Amino acid sequence: MRNSQISLPELIKFFAEYRNNIIINIKHLQENYQRTGIKRVRGVRDEKGELLQPWLQTEYIDNAEYAGMGEFQFNRNTATINMLIKRKVKLTKSEDKTPTFEVAGLLVNDLNSFNNYTIVSDGKINIKSLQVKISSKKAFDWLKEKGVLDAENFDFHAEYTIQLDNLPLVSSDSRYSSSIDGLFNQIAEIKVLSVQKYLHQFPYN
Repeated sequence: MRNSQISLPELIKFFAEYRNNIIINIKHLQENYQRTGIKRVRGVRDEKGELLQPWLQTEYIDNAEYAGMGEFQFNRNTATINMLIKRKVKLTKSEDKTPTFEVAGLLVNDLNSFNNYTIVSDGKINIKSLQVKISSKKAFDWLKEKGVLDAENFDFHAEYTIQLDNLPLVSSDSRYSSSIDGLFNQIAEIKVLSVQKYLHQFPYN
C-alpha cells in the first residue's frame, strides 16, 4: 500500500458519509477486535455464587458474514472513536432454542442488537483493519486516491482490506496555536464556577 494521504479521523468521517455504500465483514471484525474492557457475562449470580443463565436469549436473524457500516461517535476529550453496529435479532428460549414472539403480553418481533466497537481509545487504535465491500465507484475512487486501497479496478463483489493501524491520528496539515492570550481568564472563570457550584451544594448555616 502506498503512503496514505489522510488521517484516521478523516477516514472515519468518510465512512460516516458513505455508510450506506459500504458493508463490513462482521466475523473478521469480531475475531480481530481488541477489547478495551472486561467481557460481560450473561446471567446473574445466586446466593451461592453460581451463574444463572437467563431463560431467554437473542440470536441474529440473518447470521450473515457482512453487516452495514455502523454509526460513529467522536470524543475529543478522551481521544476516543466508537462505531455502533445495529443488527436484527430474535428472542429464543435458552433451553430448546424455541422462537418467542411475546413476553409479558408484549410483542417482541422487531428487535435490534447494538454492538459498540471502540476503534480508538485514549489515542490507541484497537481495530487494526476492516474488510469491506464497496458498492459506490465514487467511494472506491476516493479511497484509492487517498492511498487507502491497493486495488486497481472497481468491483462491488470484491472484498477489500483497509488498514487502520498505519494511519496517523492527526492530520498532517493541522494547525495549533501557541498563543496563551486569554488562557488565564478562562482558567479563572472555571475556578470561580467550580467554587460557586461547591458553595451551592454546601451552603452555610
